[in-house]
Amino acid sequence: MDPFYGAILGLACLVGLAAAPRLAVADDLATKATNPIGDLIQIQLQYQHGSNIYDLDGSSDTAIVQPVIPIDLPWESVPKMITRTTIPYVSTPDLPGSGSVDGIGDTVFLGFLLPKLETEGVMLGIGPALGLPTASEDETGSDAWSVGPAAVYINLQTKGWLWGALTYGLWDVAGDGDRDDVRQIDIQPILNKYFNDGWYLGLQDIAWTYDDVTDDWFMPIGPRLGKTTKIGSQPMNIFAGVYYNPMDTTGTAEWTFKLSLSFLFPE
Repeated sequence: MDPFYGAILGLACLVGLAAAPRLAVADDLATKATNPIGDLIQIQLQYQHGSNIYDLDGSSDTAIVQPVIPIDLPWESVPKMITRTTIPYVSTPDLPGSGSVDGIGDTVFLGFLLPKLETEGVMLGIGPALGLPTASEDETGSDAWSVGPAAVYINLQTKGWLWGALTYGLWDVAGDGDRDDVRQIDIQPILNKYFNDGWYLGLQDIAWTYDDVTDDWFMPIGPRLGKTTKIGSQPMNIFAGVYYNPMDTTGTAEWTFKLSLSFLFPE
C-alpha cells in the first residue's frame, strides 16, 4: 500500500468517526490511551507500511500486537508497574539473495516501575527492557537474547497537553555468535495536543533507533491524528499517521504509514 493512499484510508476512518453520533467517552481517556505509562489495559493492533526503502527494492510491512498491562505492586512508594510487550510479524523488502521474507520478528518487553512523586502532573517510569529471539526467520530477527534499561518521563502539567520522552537500550547477552551483535538505543519523543470529544494530534509513536554496531539511525518524523471513541460498548483508540525518515540507512523506509486500533479497558 502506498503511504499516501494509506493515509487517506486512515484519515477517512477518522473522519467517519467524527461524522458518527457522539458517544459519551471521557476526554481523559484519550490522555491515558496515548500515555505510554497510562493506568489502563490496552490491546493494540497496529499496521506499518514502509516505502522507498533505502538501497533496496520493494516495500516493508509489519503487523504488530502490543498488549499494555498495568500490574499493582505491594509497595506504597512504588505502587504500579506498566508492562508493554511488542510482538511483530514482518514482511521485508527484497533482500540480496533471498528476496522478500515473511515471518515473526523478535519480541520486545518493557517494564516501567512507577514511583510515587510529590510533583503533581509528572510521571516517571524506570525498569528493564528485554529482547527475546522469537523470530521465525533469520532475516526477521537477531537470534539474540538482549537486555538493557528503560525509562520514560511524562509531563501533564499544561492542560490539554502531554509531553515527554521514552527510551530504552538493548545489548545482546546470549545467542548465535555468528550473527551481528545487538547494540541499539531507542528514543521516542512524545508530544500530544488534546481536543474535545476524544480527538488528539501528536508526534509519531515509532521510536528513533540508533544502531551502535553500524553507527546508523532510523528517525521517522511526522504527525498522527487520533480519536478515542466507543464501538458499541467497547472503548477504542484509533489513529493514523505518515512519517518521513531523512536518514538514508540501508534497509530503512523513507516513508512509513501507520494505522493503529486499540481496545481499551479502563478500570
